[in-house]
Amino acid sequence: MLKKRPFKIDPKRSLFLNSGFTEKDANTLIKQLFELNLSKGEIFLQMNGNGGSFAGAKKIYDNICLSSNPVAGIVAGNAFSAIAIVLQACQKRYATSLSKFHIHHVSYPISFTLNINDKITDLTNLMAEEILQLKTNDGIMIDILNKRMKVGQEEIKIILDSDTDMNPQEALRLGLIDKII
Repeated sequence: MLKKRPFKIDPKRSLFLNSGFTEKDANTLIKQLFELNLSKGEIFLQMNGNGGSFAGAKKIYDNICLSSNPVAGIVAGNAFSAIAIVLQACQKRYATSLSKFHIHHVSYPISFTLNINDKITDLTNLMAEEILQLKTNDGIMIDILNKRMKVGQEEIKIILDSDTDMNPQEALRLGLIDKII
């Protein structure tokens, strides 16, 4: 028989974030967050997914930080990549005992267009701009993680380099979450 957990989530004050979210999905979630902020009370952001848009994650992160009501993040399943970053904005960060976590360096497909008349210097410049953007976003992500994690930036970089899954006990030890529920 399953033990009943003493944790109550108000479904009327809940938002959901799942895999493969885009910037458009982020905008929708932000609109829902604004609507819930019209009244007082804790907001619950339930998360389960293998990541999504880093640009979208930054938007959600900023808006949770600006929320007039406390936001509790609850991982029930996976908090991989961008979802683990969004979780860091939540005032309370919870995870179920069967959840998994995964953080890695920022990545996204290279997004420039080549024309038949482009020169090698043009291609080199485009690639350099993309690499610079990746490094900038990676720095932003490390700064976000460093605010709440119990380890320093060098340890965070080692974790990102390892590109491995973590169980909730490891996430708790590192400071990715506050409590296992």
